Amino acid sequence: MNAAGTTTSVIRTVFAGVDPAKLSVYTIRVFKRLGIPDASFHTLRHTAASWLVMEGVDLYAVGQILGHKTPRMTQRYAHLSPEYMAGAVGKLDGIMGGMLGLSAPDLAAGSELPEKH
Repeated sequence: MNAAGTTTSVIRTVFAGVDPAKLSVYTIRVFKRLGIPDASFHTLRHTAASWLVMEGVDLYAVGQILGHKTPRMTQRYAHLSPEYMAGAVGKLDGIMGGMLGLSAPDLAAGSELPEKH
C-alpha cells in the first residue's frame, strides 16, 4: 500500500466484501479448484503488471497501479518493454542526427558526416 492508501482502496473497490488480509488465501483456493496449484493473488498481480508493460504502459503508471513505494520496485518489469527502450533510443538518434545534419536512417546506414564549411 502507498502512503495515500491507494492499494487498499483499490482492493476494497475491486473485491467488495472480501477481507484484504484473506485475499491471498481465497485466490489460492480458487486456483486449486481450477487445477492451477501454484498460482496466487501475487501471481495475478505480477502477470497484470507484466502485460501492462508489454503493451507499452509506462513504468511510472504501472508502479502507481501496483502501489509501489519506489520506482525501483517497478523497475523489475523494464526488461519486458524493449520496444519502449528502442523508441527512446530512436528519439535520441533523431536529435543527434538533426545536430549532425543527418536523418536517423542515414545514421543507421553509416552515412558519412557532412563536411563543415
